[in-house]
Amino acid sequence: HWSMSMRQEVRNILNISVSSKVLIFVGRISPDKGIVELIAAFYELLRMDYDVDLLLVGPHDQDCGGNSSIDLNDATKQCSRLHYIGYTECPERYLAVSNILCLPSYREGFGTVVIEAAAMGLPTVGTAIYGLTDAVINGETGILVPPRNVQALLGALKRLLDHPDELNRMGTVARQRCFQYFDANEVNEKVAEEYLNLLKT
Repeated sequence: HWSMSMRQEVRNILNISVSSKVLIFVGRISPDKGIVELIAAFYELLRMDYDVDLLLVGPHDQDCGGNSSIDLNDATKQCSRLHYIGYTECPERYLAVSNILCLPSYREGFGTVVIEAAAMGLPTVGTAIYGLTDAVINGETGILVPPRNVQALLGALKRLLDHPDELNRMGTVARQRCFQYFDANEVNEKVAEEYLNLLKT
């Protein structure tokens, strides 16, 4: 339901050019989510003249009682292509204008946002950790790299930016897999079945 004009409006508001490929992170803005590595890899892409923007969508760790040392206000002032959105009720608005979901976490539950992004045709570049290895099929619906590794993260992002056909193919496969395995009705049905089985025992 995100028309081209709606997508263009979001890009205009954020001052993102039509040609730019958009990387997006959705989640708590905190060091254990790999934000420091992601920003470092992003700066390196800009240094190498890639036409990219980065959206950081989610509450800052400090706003959730954490003690994150990441100063995004300073970073966004210095770099007009780094956009700190903060908490939003509607992350889909930003996923709709993005090309790659980035989730370089050190630890993760399941990575529900991977499935939300997949529903909108986005592949994921994430870390090969418990939780994300279930949500992402490496090489098919995205690319998984070791955590805390800027060079590996950079390499994965470059691979997709250098090969738009591969980026699009992974996005398509991610979307198909999302509707095949993670349809809300089907998941709810399976959960209900599991509860019934537990009650029987």
